[in-house]
Formats: sequence, C-alpha cells, structure tokens
Amino acid sequence: MATPWRSLRISVNKVFKSSPCRSSNVPRQTLPAAEVVEEECTPHYEPNHFYPVRLYEILNNRYQITAKLGWGASSTVWLARDLNQRRWCPARYVAVKIKANNYSTNKDAERELRITENITRVNSRHVGRNFVSTLLDSFNLPSPHGTHVCMVFNPLCEPLWMFRRRFQGDVLPLDVLRPVAKLILEGLGYLHSECQVVHTDLKSDNVLMALRDHSILDRVSQVK
Repeated sequence: MATPWRSLRISVNKVFKSSPCRSSNVPRQTLPAAEVVEEECTPHYEPNHFYPVRLYEILNNRYQITAKLGWGASSTVWLARDLNQRRWCPARYVAVKIKANNYSTNKDAERELRITENITRVNSRHVGRNFVSTLLDSFNLPSPHGTHVCMVFNPLCEPLWMFRRRFQGDVLPLDVLRPVAKLILEGLGYLHSECQVVHTDLKSDNVLMALRDHSILDRVSQVK
C-alpha cells in the first residue's frame, strides 16, 4: 500500500512534468501505399520487425515522439520530448533508437545495449568519454509482433560526411580536420583502453557532430 507521503510525491511530480504536445490540425500529405521509402528500401525488409511509431505517441510514459531522425536495416531513430522535464524549463529533447525485433537483430540489440551500458558507466573521468555516445535511458517496447529494445541518447547533429559538404570541394580543411581527428582518437582511446571495445565500423556515417544550438530541435519538431 502506498504511504500518504509517496502518493503526495507522485501527485506533485505529475503537476511539475511537461504537458504532451497535441497533434497539429494542419493537413498532412499521405504517401501512396505502394511507394517504398527509407527503411523499406533495405534488403529483406519486413514491416512486422519494425515498431510502427506514430507522431506524438508517448513511449514508456515519458518520451513523446516529435520527428524522425534516421533509419537503418535494424533500427529507426526518433526525436522525442522528455516529459519528465519540469514544465517551467525549456523543452528537453532526446534521440530514441528503436531496434527491430526479428530474432537475429533482437539478439544483436540486447548485445548492443549491454555494450552501451558498459561504455556509459566505465570511467566518467576519462577525457575520451566526452566524444562517444552514452546512454541516458533504456526500456523495452511491446508491439503486436514482439518486443523492441529502445535506447535513449542525447541528440546530435549531422554525420561527418554531411558536415564536410559545408566546405569547398566537399573536403575538410586541415585546420578543421586536425581537431576532428584528435577528438575521434580520444573517443577511440576511451573505447579501447577503458571499455575493452573495438569499433569495427568506423566511417564518416558513424561520426556525428555535436549539437550546439538546441533551439533547432524545436524547429525540427514543428516542421514535422
């Protein structure tokens, strides 16, 4: 039985939490059912393996979906508002990675979660930890066709291959490349020496720039 103090604390927390956004009344463009887009283009795509996310849906009683950030053969990534943020504070956004639930991928998802948890907790004082993605939260998401492992991260900006397009000839100048390479090596040093993890897929797609202007996330949410 909940004590009076516990009930009071729960009630107060509900009052302080951010209110969910409401769905916009602006008419949305509907894609033709036969048109294949994004993760649907990947080899061996099976819709039952992916969670059917809906805009403004609230996941785990906390994260309200506001926009799609990315996709791959084994997951989709969504921008979400953290409703646990106090209502008088600026909106707090997170990136929610929702893994596919087919057998082999689900096994991989659980392994990825364990590795990410280890990376997050090993050594918070190591300088290289600042340059790898660390876990904010995780949860399991049930669907009609199985359970999906979900991981929550801080939102980041564009990948390195897209960042270089800002420069002439799609090439990073040396004065930009040197510090970027140094930070990548710091992150790899943390993974290798502290976490005993070897990154086996290091490429410009998997190196993301930090997000400096968080007001961009408000605009992204409104556009979607």
